[in-house]
Amino acid sequence: GVGNKIYPIDMGFDLPISFGQLWGLYTGKVFGLSVGYPYGHSAGTVMAMACMGDPEKDSDEMDGIQNLKSFAKFISEKLKDDSLGEDEKEKIKFDVAASLQKQTEKLIRDMIGNILERYKGENFIKNVCFAGGVSLNSVCLGKLWDWFDFENIYVTPAPHDGGLTLG
Repeated sequence: GVGNKIYPIDMGFDLPISFGQLWGLYTGKVFGLSVGYPYGHSAGTVMAMACMGDPEKDSDEMDGIQNLKSFAKFISEKLKDDSLGEDEKEKIKFDVAASLQKQTEKLIRDMIGNILERYKGENFIKNVCFAGGVSLNSVCLGKLWDWFDFENIYVTPAPHDGGLTLG
């Protein structure tokens, strides 16, 4: 931005599904948790589960946005298998959550890295603002400090979709 004007420089990605839709898909289909009105969105619960799983377990199957979509269907069917014990199903869910977190971090790191590569030099981006539900993914956003040389990372006071216009 300059003065009181904001100029978009890049959308950053061209994905067939947004990060929020992706987390909603897993939260609802795989984990069977609420994804909206009237009970709220439980994606944060899945994000928290990620710390208890093995991110390498399903990493190859989930690599890439298309694989993430098809893997959600595959794993939701697998969890319906009555031959699996409840403990096994729980372990699968924690591993899937960890792998989803890992893939989200990879996609966001790659997306931001590509933008920064295009705008290096005197126009280097030093400040970044996040809005939308995935900006609540504090683990991923915290890693931005390690991955990039930002001066400021701002998350809107209403980080859910209600704050998108602020972003």
